[in-house]
Amino acid sequence: MSTDNSIDLVIFDLGGVLIRLSDGWRNACNAAGVVYPTALNASDVTRAMIDLMTAHELGHIDNEAFFARAGQLTGLSTAQVQAVLHARLAGRYDGVDELITQLADTNTRTACLSNTNAAHWHIMAGDGSDGRNRLPLDVLNHRFASHLIGAMKPDARIYEHVEAQTNTPPYRILFFDDSSHNCAAANARGWRTHKIDPSGDPVTQMRDVLIAFGVLRNQTLI
Repeated sequence: MSTDNSIDLVIFDLGGVLIRLSDGWRNACNAAGVVYPTALNASDVTRAMIDLMTAHELGHIDNEAFFARAGQLTGLSTAQVQAVLHARLAGRYDGVDELITQLADTNTRTACLSNTNAAHWHIMAGDGSDGRNRLPLDVLNHRFASHLIGAMKPDARIYEHVEAQTNTPPYRILFFDDSSHNCAAANARGWRTHKIDPSGDPVTQMRDVLIAFGVLRNQTLI
């Protein structure tokens, strides 16, 4: 690996890094005002739901198919499933818009790389009416999502895809993610990584790292 510390591309995970996530379906049900389905207490139903959510995040099924099948598994209506899935998004972290704007004023390119689904992507991209969960994805130079690529972190194929599409050497990539597994997989390819603690202040954590790498300067921060 090169000893050059310069960074050409900063990549952000979304959930737990730029936007808060409700912790599991029970909390999402509470947030959505939906009674938690007792069907999910059965291990076989839980496994089926995990498989279904994975298929959704890989883009193997569309939103309507996910809502219908999840409704069958849980006993919830399609509208209730949609509301619970929406409630998994719990608002962007304070300072996210400012951080992305500051990075846009530098010579460093930016991107997102998220394991997500078409429903959440639509909301986070600001295509709906939910401003609280809108992210400034349009400001980023590149936008990568598992359901669009057909691979999920920590699968090496998704990192290979990013490197190829951005034409960036691995050692010039700085990646923020809240998963140790995802960071380890990126590290194995030579990416610089920093694991975010989503229970803390992700924006401050990222600013400190960006300053350390020389991407941002103290006087540019608010």
